[in-house]
Amino acid sequence: MIARPTMAKNDYSISAFFPAYNDAGTISSMVITVLLTLRELTDDYEVIVVNDGSQDHTAAILDELARVYPDEVRIIHHPQNRGYGSAIGWVGTFVMLAVVGILFWAFRSRD
Repeated sequence: MIARPTMAKNDYSISAFFPAYNDAGTISSMVITVLLTLRELTDDYEVIVVNDGSQDHTAAILDELARVYPDEVRIIHHPQNRGYGSAIGWVGTFVMLAVVGILFWAFRSRD
């Protein structure tokens, strides 16, 4: 059996991401399930959902989730459907900016 290193809850942060398009029937349970799981893994987490121009009640449900969990859930609304690649691309940009911010902080703290 391979031994896994133990990590404290504060050793890392996690961003979970969901693209959403006409997912009113499932998105709330998905987001809440992930929130409950992330709370067990770390103290530094967030759930990001990109609503890609849904025509059903997805936007209203997501807005309510963001209201109920303001420090944990972030919502991005595309007014029109841009496709799966656009939703994924937004998160790639977000992650890249986060990495640049971490690198800037790391090099600056060395001074």
